[in-house]
Amino acid sequence: MKKLKKLISDRNRRGKFDLAMSMIPPTSKVIDIGVDPTITGNTNYFERGFNYKNNIWPLSALGVKADFSKFQKEFPLVNLHQFDGVNFPPFASKFDFAFCNAVIEHVGDHNIRVKWLKGIKKLTETLMITTPNRWLPFETHSMTFFFHWLPDNMRNYIYRKIGKEHFANNYMWLLGEKDFKRDLRDAGFEITYFQKNKFLFWTIDFVAICKPLEHDTAKNYNTKPGIRT
Repeated sequence: MKKLKKLISDRNRRGKFDLAMSMIPPTSKVIDIGVDPTITGNTNYFERGFNYKNNIWPLSALGVKADFSKFQKEFPLVNLHQFDGVNFPPFASKFDFAFCNAVIEHVGDHNIRVKWLKGIKKLTETLMITTPNRWLPFETHSMTFFFHWLPDNMRNYIYRKIGKEHFANNYMWLLGEKDFKRDLRDAGFEITYFQKNKFLFWTIDFVAICKPLEHDTAKNYNTKPGIRT
């Protein structure tokens, strides 16, 4: 199962990377939002594949505060910024393109995700954002079938019983297509392109290309934002 997952994941990520690169002119100012401090497996595949020679430096990356020493050793040319997961750091100007892969499902509930997206909206002219499909029977984080469809208390109980307590409680808020689009629109983004990546008959994940709306129709929420991991 792990080998099949890796095969599908590698192909899926190559497709998303190629799509991103097809939209980024050589002179673009680019940021990857939500990089991982680890460098194992296929983590940080955007940094691994980014064609440094054909793009103006530096490529920027944004990650939640952690030990990024291995990341910085692996990608010395990447301009790394760390933050608390809530308050996005200020930049001198907007980025032309922001890439955000499989991060939003770890941020929080709808209100929290909207506040988080509104923070990203201030950083970029174009956003490419992806998230796994809640209605895929196989949950790729925990490597289990169907448990993520159960009510939270039942799902969390099972995860603990099978030794996967890391995935219980506030680890993820998986999204369906309607939830994902609603988050983006409520944050004031216009979805200019939407893609469903499939394996056989199942949608694995969603990819949205977005632009900030000229006339901001974003909804306001009073919920305090925060990334839960």
